[in-house]
Amino acid sequence: MKMNTLLSKILLALLATTAVALLLVSVIQRSSFKQGFSNFLQKQEEVQLSYLVAELQGWYSQRGSWQQLHGDSRRWLRLLARTRPEGISPPEDAMLGQQGPGDEARGKSPPRHRPRGPGHPDELHRLWRRIFLLDGEGLWVAGTRVRDPDPVDMQAIELDGAIVGWVGIVPATQPVAPEARKFMMFQQRTLLVSAGIALLASALVGFLLARHLSRPVVALRDSVQSLTAGDFSVRTEVRGNDEIASLARHINRLAETLQANQSARRRWTADLAHELRTPITILQAEIEAARDGVRPRLENTLDSLEEEVKHLSGLVSDLQVLALADAGALNMQLAEVDLVVLLRQAVDALGERIRQAGLSVEIEAPENLLIQADAQRLRQLFLNLLENSCRYTNAGGRIRIVLQSSSHAAELQIADSEPGLEAAQREQLFERFYRAENSRGRSGGGSGLGLAICREIVLAHGGSIEARTSELGGLAIFVSLPRAI
Repeated sequence: MKMNTLLSKILLALLATTAVALLLVSVIQRSSFKQGFSNFLQKQEEVQLSYLVAELQGWYSQRGSWQQLHGDSRRWLRLLARTRPEGISPPEDAMLGQQGPGDEARGKSPPRHRPRGPGHPDELHRLWRRIFLLDGEGLWVAGTRVRDPDPVDMQAIELDGAIVGWVGIVPATQPVAPEARKFMMFQQRTLLVSAGIALLASALVGFLLARHLSRPVVALRDSVQSLTAGDFSVRTEVRGNDEIASLARHINRLAETLQANQSARRRWTADLAHELRTPITILQAEIEAARDGVRPRLENTLDSLEEEVKHLSGLVSDLQVLALADAGALNMQLAEVDLVVLLRQAVDALGERIRQAGLSVEIEAPENLLIQADAQRLRQLFLNLLENSCRYTNAGGRIRIVLQSSSHAAELQIADSEPGLEAAQREQLFERFYRAENSRGRSGGGSGLGLAICREIVLAHGGSIEARTSELGGLAIFVSLPRAI
């Protein structure tokens, strides 16, 4: 597995996080367990000491003094053995190895096996070796000897409201007894083994999780590589609703857009070649006919040639406007203009064209409507929109123009009568070289660039343009232009 892949990075991140978490848990658990276990042992000693206090109270109440215990280690050990709390009871060899006053005189022999001395590590923490008894005045009676009992925790032995003695436990020289230390070491080894198993389990789960998370990213990478290579038909499978799925949807939409642009570019190239080929073919045919004498009337030939040259010039001009708009370099000379004046000038300029098409025009507009705009571009906008209605509206139809003002924008509506367009056709109406496949289609003539240019002019002014169904049965173009740019 390569270390620079997303899978390896996710896996290493998970393992590092798990390792740090396990290390912190181990350190905290070890410290807490050690402190807690020490406190537990201390509490146990206090409980066991309370057992001994009760036993010593009974012993003192029967005898009235500590005289019989003073210096008698065997009797002291037997007294400890009777309480029998855990850890207090001395071993039998210790009891046999301790001789009280007069034992040698009575002929008692020492034990055959000497007990382990007080310095032996297994004996250092035995509770019975650390217990001591003091009388009411704080003088030593039995047990281990202490030089200064003040810092040692002791419990008082009370009888009839008077303190008759003190019993205490000398702290161990080591914080934890060997048996307890063995238990703690066992727990620590168990913790380390558990941490190792947890780390291995985390590695397995992390590998599966990293592979699951990296799989869609790898698929996205492959899709982007295909898009870079020019294959816009590729699509990425989308699963879930997380950020990766959202990214996959965006890449799929990008692929769709690129594919649509590629198709549009190919269609643009084909349409442009066709539009240029038609006038060029006519020009070539007219020239050849005049040269061969087929067209004897030179005046008519020149008129035809001039018409085709105008068509070519208009097409080139339209293409130049669109090219400038695509480059963001559409020249705009902003000034205060009256839309009403520009609109009426455009209607007057196309008056003969409108009459030849057999159409009537209705205008609803205020006396004036001033905005900041480019007068030449807006005149081109109005002419293109009116030309579109003249070209595609059936003879005898109507064109209704409504111009009105709102608080922030000037709103223009140019609606015509039948025929109309379907919703899907209206959505593509402002695409370059698009012509619908009905009576508003190619049979009406035109290059298919007029409405595309209208959209670029409106967008350059910061406005919006939209095609809807007209109340007159045909098409309605709605234009909104901000009053100040």
